[in-house]
Amino acid sequence: MKQFAQHSPLNPAVSLGIALLVLAAAALFQLVHALGTPSPIYGGDEYAYFASGLSRANLPDIWLHDPYLQRVVNPLFLALIDRSARAFPDPAAVIRLLGVFSYLAMAGFVGGFVLRRGGKLPALVAVILTCLLPSSGYAAAVMPEVLFYAAVVAAVLVLALPTSPAAGALLAGLLTAVAFLLKPHAISVLVGVIAGQLALMGLLLAQRRPWRGVAMATAVYLGATYVFITLSSALLGSLQFDPRFLLGEFYSSAARTTVGSAADGLGWIAYYLAANASGVLLYTFPFLALMILKARDLLRTDRAIPLDLRPLTLLVITVFVAGATLLMVAMFTYAAGASTPSEAMRLHGRYYAYLLILIFTGALSIPRWDTVLTKPVFASRLPWLDGYRLVGAGWLVCGSLFLTLIWRFQILPWDNPELQAIFRNETSVWQSPVHIRWFAIATPLALAGAALALLARSRFAPACMIAALGAAFVMGTVNTTKFQHFQIASSQFLTQAGRFASEYFPRTEADKVLVVGTDRYGAMAYVLFGMACRCNVLVVEDGKQLTRANLPPGTRMIFAVRSYPVEFATELLFKAPAGSLHRVID
Repeated sequence: MKQFAQHSPLNPAVSLGIALLVLAAAALFQLVHALGTPSPIYGGDEYAYFASGLSRANLPDIWLHDPYLQRVVNPLFLALIDRSARAFPDPAAVIRLLGVFSYLAMAGFVGGFVLRRGGKLPALVAVILTCLLPSSGYAAAVMPEVLFYAAVVAAVLVLALPTSPAAGALLAGLLTAVAFLLKPHAISVLVGVIAGQLALMGLLLAQRRPWRGVAMATAVYLGATYVFITLSSALLGSLQFDPRFLLGEFYSSAARTTVGSAADGLGWIAYYLAANASGVLLYTFPFLALMILKARDLLRTDRAIPLDLRPLTLLVITVFVAGATLLMVAMFTYAAGASTPSEAMRLHGRYYAYLLILIFTGALSIPRWDTVLTKPVFASRLPWLDGYRLVGAGWLVCGSLFLTLIWRFQILPWDNPELQAIFRNETSVWQSPVHIRWFAIATPLALAGAALALLARSRFAPACMIAALGAAFVMGTVNTTKFQHFQIASSQFLTQAGRFASEYFPRTEADKVLVVGTDRYGAMAYVLFGMACRCNVLVVEDGKQLTRANLPPGTRMIFAVRSYPVEFATELLFKAPAGSLHRVID
């Protein structure tokens, strides 16, 4: 990043101090945001984790009372909720704080990684981009997203830049096991890492370079991941040697449906894959291209000179992890959309936001961007095509592909924070009244301007590239934060009503309370989050009468969400916009 440093107003000598100030500012913002943000924001998802964590010791019981609850397992995350509930009066706030601290730790780790390879100023840029990533907003939710990002990013970076290959692979295996315990989506990380390591071995074999160290690290990584996952099964009460226990019933069913329907929808899966990949490349193409060009230069060095495997390893693993993750998301979205129309044509960016951090980290670890960008890519055939022109033209192509594909997809606020700055999709089933609309114009223009600066070989192009990404992330974070505040303002009365109603419940007979409504994953989820108890749940069709025959045996109280009509004699205890509480009269 020499050219960026030369034309930056910052002195690299104080960049580390500024990076610490940026982290401190981000910490203050995130802590205030997390502490001041009541839960839940994303009702259905947060309640599934929260309720399962509170009932971790007896999950089948809560599934019996609430048959609509997603049967997630996520052993480590549920254990954190359980322990927090036992030790603190507000477990949701504790989980939010854990998310904040894990995200900041990840940003600091990324900065330290880049500092060792690229220098102080690139480390500052890495910290800033990581802290500005709109998906950092998940730290304010009772969800495992940011903990998962931190575990995956740490695992890949430790594997790519170890002080000792064996020790690095062992630690990476432990971190991958932690990621599995947080979210079973880590299967794409494991598959990507193994495939990437095998591809790297093949590449080294083809060039007749030493490869046994990579083979040893791969074996240690795979073995360590399995051993740590097996040992962790104690979280579920018994030692299990089949790692599929991590999937649970919910994810096992989703996996079977996804794999079973894949052969029938290859065209749609390819379409979903292209759309998700274009969304990632919209922000990361120039960084990924720099990593590829640097790896190309490394592989062209004389075989007599020892090859620095670290940037090559990071590139190959990142590319294969990205491919495995995006394919998994494409298959999942297709299968979900085939069974539930509202799930179709969605971009689930929250499942792969960590890819952006990995790609930024890899590119910013390259010490001298100018030596990569100024060199002709094909010196003998196209001497005029250097790195500047190739990266700039490729970025414009990726942006055009994204804008071509995006209009058929839904960009929902809870699915893809990175694309919230471009939220102008009229085909969406959900429209936010709080998003700043001109961001949808400003973001593509900023990115296109940086791409044109690269194409024109401007000496300010690297700085423009960083500034455009930072501006896009700021706009995405602003829209995401505005949406979260809007969602809280729109739903907190439901959560508070649930909390208030729970004060009337019999202390030892919560299972004799029935919560009834029409929108289980919307309004009912917010009410149930506030109740935080083991209630019976019944979803009824809008307009259908609730009769005594619908009541589970022994029901003593009914909370009717949004005052759903109860068509038999009850004692009305209270009525509010969120719902009404009734005592059943025998």
